[in-house]
Amino acid sequence: MAQVPSLSQCPACQGMVASTAVSCPHCGHRPAGMSASGSLNITAVVILLGGVLFAVGSFLPWATASSAFGSASKSGMEGGDGMITVFLGVVIALLGLTRLQRPGLPGNRLTMVLLGAIAIGVAVFEGSNIQSRLEASSSAYVVTSVGMGIYVMGVGGVLALLASLFGASAKPPVPTATPAA
Repeated sequence: MAQVPSLSQCPACQGMVASTAVSCPHCGHRPAGMSASGSLNITAVVILLGGVLFAVGSFLPWATASSAFGSASKSGMEGGDGMITVFLGVVIALLGLTRLQRPGLPGNRLTMVLLGAIAIGVAVFEGSNIQSRLEASSSAYVVTSVGMGIYVMGVGGVLALLASLFGASAKPPVPTATPAA
């Protein structure tokens, strides 16, 4: 004899849900972080990671200079653009977190694609701007380079964009009508 699953109340619509159900059959509500298949929403996690990396890159060196007398570096936070990049990274991370908690939120995918593209654009712009300034001030005695922070920001932007473009669509399942007994 098959075991009958227990019932609990859905926190979103107060409908009755079987303990074995992945989502509420009435409103489609799922526990936070779960995809339609009942597994962790990897797309949202990658977007969240991309936002965190983009924000962390703002605190890492954007430019480094080394000579026989030592080395020096400058992060984005020492200039002014670092506050903008931290803000953008936090927004991306918060949208990833929102997608993790509420997968069916409309409009989130397009917003994430745009923010991911903007993040990549900012990283490329800042990197090329720094590179051109370093080339103009380089000498035979000083070695200059773009710092790790720019690359970390680029990776964060690419992760957010690719996860938004190619990640599984996280829409809540459409409730199906059950035949009356």
